[in-house]
Amino acid sequence: MTSAYLSIGSNLDPRSEYLSLAIEDLKAAGFVIKRMSGVYETQAWGKEDEPDYLNCCVHGETLLGPFDLLKLVKDIEVQVGRRSREHWGTREVDIDILLYGDEKILSPKLTIPHRDLKKRRFVLVPLLDVTHGASVLIDGEDPKDILENLNDSSRVKIYDHSRDSKQEKT
Repeated sequence: MTSAYLSIGSNLDPRSEYLSLAIEDLKAAGFVIKRMSGVYETQAWGKEDEPDYLNCCVHGETLLGPFDLLKLVKDIEVQVGRRSREHWGTREVDIDILLYGDEKILSPKLTIPHRDLKKRRFVLVPLLDVTHGASVLIDGEDPKDILENLNDSSRVKIYDHSRDSKQEKT
């Protein structure tokens, strides 16, 4: 089994349901989740006029190779309901492979560590939740040090799940 870290996000309602469906589909496909971060409500990144995201990170283990894992997460995105739109546009669900073992991959289809990982507060904060106490490095750097020196000041706050039940009642 190989250790992998995934980022999961959604900015279309029902956001939390899309996250839950993606996580359940990962488990059903044999991705063994060891730790999951809190869920964070985050400002859109890249195309900032979009609705806020819900984001989380999971650490798990898989028997799949990195390209097979990529195919799995893309299949799950479609299964959960993702439709193709503009780059960095709204999305039902987005699943990115952040880290895969100690692998470094640079190909047209897959870059590991994820190409924008060291630039995104909305990914680094949940990643630190699941790497807390573990010796995980990103290109030889501690994720905590990367976050402390990050130029990205976008809003990342823990998500209040009670809002979901209030919205369902109205």
